[in-house]
Amino acid sequence: MSLIYRNAGAWGAGKGAPLTSTEADNNIYQLSQDVTAAANAAAAGVISVVDLVQSGTAVYFKLSDNSLIGPVDLSILRPTTELDVEVVTDSTFTLGLEQAGGIYLIEAACEITLPNNNTAAIPIGSRTYFRCETDADVTFIGELGSDSTVDVKPPRGHILPKMPYRGAVWVALKTGADAWDLYGPAHDVPPVRTATLNSDGTWTPELGDEQTWWIFTTDCIVSLPSGVFAVGDEIHLDAAAGVLVSVDEGSGVTIRKQDDQTASLRPGGTATLKFTASNVAKLFGALEVISS
Repeated sequence: MSLIYRNAGAWGAGKGAPLTSTEADNNIYQLSQDVTAAANAAAAGVISVVDLVQSGTAVYFKLSDNSLIGPVDLSILRPTTELDVEVVTDSTFTLGLEQAGGIYLIEAACEITLPNNNTAAIPIGSRTYFRCETDADVTFIGELGSDSTVDVKPPRGHILPKMPYRGAVWVALKTGADAWDLYGPAHDVPPVRTATLNSDGTWTPELGDEQTWWIFTTDCIVSLPSGVFAVGDEIHLDAAAGVLVSVDEGSGVTIRKQDDQTASLRPGGTATLKFTASNVAKLFGALEVISS
């Protein structure tokens, strides 16, 4: 039985991931056996252990002939239950073998690349944690290479692998040599953003704008594009006090609402567009009523 190391070093490549409790127990057992064997050898009149020499987390056995056996890394005696936490402020981040299994706090807009197996042989089943600490976009992509293309599956409820809001935590789970699954909250707490209008005073939501509260501070006509949003997607509209927001019923999306309502929000009101079929959205909320 040989000792199992987490990181690379003089002993070899290492596991590249936290040790399990079983692996830690095996390491302790192996060391115990070695110490017992050395003690038994001393009792038999052969070269014996006369001292222990420590340097950092490394321990050497000093023998009666002044030779040393070691080093033995003491850090392997402690099961690795805590995870490394690092802050990421760069606009890009590629997960490597040494980074796998840690926690990453993403504090700025970032594109996170999950590698293929040739770039980083991260063990299948490895989990790495990402927490969004910014209102900017944090997205995940699979590495594109000449040898393989990584498949990245976003959490259920997402079309794109983009983290939904500040404070969200996603887990990247390696499920195959070139496959990753992302797990985490979808849109339980929609982010709030201010809509930027087109020059003609309209606003056209794009893919990725769904499951978000959009604040309108000036009068606006919402024009929904055809063939962009999926069934179940929601776009939340919030008109500031005194602001008129209307949904264009002549765009490529059919708008459903109550017969006595218009497709305009009351000033200071909120409403939701929920896609119930392909290019069909139900509009409900604080809408203006058709005057009799």
